[in-house]
Amino acid sequence: MYYLAFVQQVVIYINVFMKKLLLVLCVYFHFISGINAQVVYIQDFESVTLSGLPLGWTQLVASGTQNDSVGWNSGSASLLGSVGFTPSDHTWFVAVNDDKHEHANNSNSLLISPAINLVGVSSPYLYFDCSFIQSAYGGFTEQATVEVSTDTGRTWTVVATMIGNTSGWWESRYISLVAYAGRPSVMLGFRYKDNTGWELGWGIDNVIVYTPPASDLAITAISPNTSFPGNYGAPGNRTNFSGTVFNAGRNSITGFNIIYQQGAGTPVVATVSGIVIPPFTSYNFTDTAAYTYPALVGNYPFKVWIAAIGDANHSNDTIGTSLNTVMFMPAKRLLVEEITSTLCGDCVRGIIYRDSIFKNDSNKVSIVSVHDKGSPSSDPMATGNGRVQNYDTYLQSIAGYNGLPGVFIDRHYFCDPASLFTNFNKVKNYFGFADLTMDASLDGANTINVGVTLHPAIDMYGDYRVELVITEDNINNSGSDYAQHNSYSFQDLNLPLSGVGFNFQDSLAIIPGSSMNYQFVTRYVLPDLLTSAGGVLASLPASLYADSFYSYSFDPIHMLPNWQLSNLKATVLFIDNNPTNSTYMQVLNSSHTRVHMTTGVSDMVKTDSPLMIYPNPARDKAIVQFGLPMAGMVIIKVLDALGRELIALPENYINSGIQQAEITTSNLTSGIYSVQIITSSGTYKGCLSIFRQS
Repeated sequence: MYYLAFVQQVVIYINVFMKKLLLVLCVYFHFISGINAQVVYIQDFESVTLSGLPLGWTQLVASGTQNDSVGWNSGSASLLGSVGFTPSDHTWFVAVNDDKHEHANNSNSLLISPAINLVGVSSPYLYFDCSFIQSAYGGFTEQATVEVSTDTGRTWTVVATMIGNTSGWWESRYISLVAYAGRPSVMLGFRYKDNTGWELGWGIDNVIVYTPPASDLAITAISPNTSFPGNYGAPGNRTNFSGTVFNAGRNSITGFNIIYQQGAGTPVVATVSGIVIPPFTSYNFTDTAAYTYPALVGNYPFKVWIAAIGDANHSNDTIGTSLNTVMFMPAKRLLVEEITSTLCGDCVRGIIYRDSIFKNDSNKVSIVSVHDKGSPSSDPMATGNGRVQNYDTYLQSIAGYNGLPGVFIDRHYFCDPASLFTNFNKVKNYFGFADLTMDASLDGANTINVGVTLHPAIDMYGDYRVELVITEDNINNSGSDYAQHNSYSFQDLNLPLSGVGFNFQDSLAIIPGSSMNYQFVTRYVLPDLLTSAGGVLASLPASLYADSFYSYSFDPIHMLPNWQLSNLKATVLFIDNNPTNSTYMQVLNSSHTRVHMTTGVSDMVKTDSPLMIYPNPARDKAIVQFGLPMAGMVIIKVLDALGRELIALPENYINSGIQQAEITTSNLTSGIYSVQIITSSGTYKGCLSIFRQS
């Protein structure tokens, strides 16, 4: 079922999950307070014994092989879930799991509620929490319907057909039962069909029948928000608030006001009009009036609330957030760690999407590919040393891991490679906490030496650490164990993949290792993640102060004979190791650079052309000309006098000989800057002057 792992796109549905929690709280407040709501029936499944059903609930399942994957069972996510079917974050619920056994017979599994009396109930609605992906595997598509019976279960009428959300995260569903108002005996049915295929399943929780209020608009999300590192800005930076409202009432909403108040300041009102928000739907808004980050460093709390005509429930109208003014905005580089294997035919997705994102955003992302040993044979790129295997084991122990293929972003969000761009774009502008400046060199003793300098933008206290990963690109080997299995081949599923690089659809089902070029392959990790996960112990002091500089040199690494210097890269991770922090064990920022020989500039370039920068002084742009003795990957950076990275051109493969690149300098103020050209054979350094007339 590795093929099904692509549906677990956890990252991009975190906001959906948060919205769901808020909506459940909102609905329950209605029930408790009785504001414009008539509650008829509630079942949260919390008091049900393992594998049982609540009192009065029954089920009908198709005849055939009976096992613990057939029909409806109650339990927690750990008890009811499996590799492909992973509903989570609900303590106890009911579910039918078709994924747990390949031959589970869930061709017709019907969960039936007790009879519900709707006599005297006006405008009844059904609310429930739903975890449903609607997978399609092996030529079959799973199906989930909500049905109603008014004749004690003899006949059933479909009132709603579920549409999956491609993630499996819980969503709130609302279904009208108005057609059954006044009926004395209404039974609800939740029918799941795998249509004879090997599919996933359906989870249900918090079944509620009630009359919703006529008008009820709730604010469910705000951005920037305090839950994620996206509410930071330097003095003078500007930001727009955006958010989501949800119409929890029976009537459509055609407009509302958004009110913002910073601390005890004067509230600011923005009007949203000319819209239609149907009942039980969300609406995303953005306030066009940008807010300016104050000049003084600190936290500035905001209260945000909404006002809609006729809204009688104000308990869900308000949400809080804050803005943080910091000394400067560090250059954020997300860490993408792919767990992969030559034996995993679906893992070629990772090769396509990972290479594509690095090509487009190499200055905003660091990428590491960690090969899994697999079974029954070994992936040769996973068995070079025990540290690589321990690295793979550690990543698979992180919460959210759901099987191959998959990638972690900052060791926090796990997603399928196919959703990498979507997730990357959502979080690429998050706060980076500190700038990382690094150098990696190979000395005459064949030893790799890596040093990093950390420049925090805020005061940070506690256990923060750095970690080092050495990777190698362009690995090519004719050995049979280097052959890449390919589920996208014309010989297999023949599924299209869109991105840069290799065309796997037109390739063999097993691609010879000599035809592959593996990138970002892990060669060494410091520390050993088996014994010291979370970075090198005591690599940074317990107090990190804003606008100060902290340097650390990693233990030397002996370069193995099969490593190619021109393809080696060093990646440094800045990690939060404070258990009480919301970002515990997450990567706050990263940086990467090529490993080069420790030689002088005069020995590095074997061409007749020296490093040149012109015009110099420059104003809006400068041309950097340099010579390369051999082709390879090149990074060009501009740093200020304090070593802060101001400009980083995307890493590119450049041919040998005399080359040049253009640097846009229009955003630089007058002063002297350092230009670095980092290549596999060494680092070029030059000075760039910027002069602007006052």
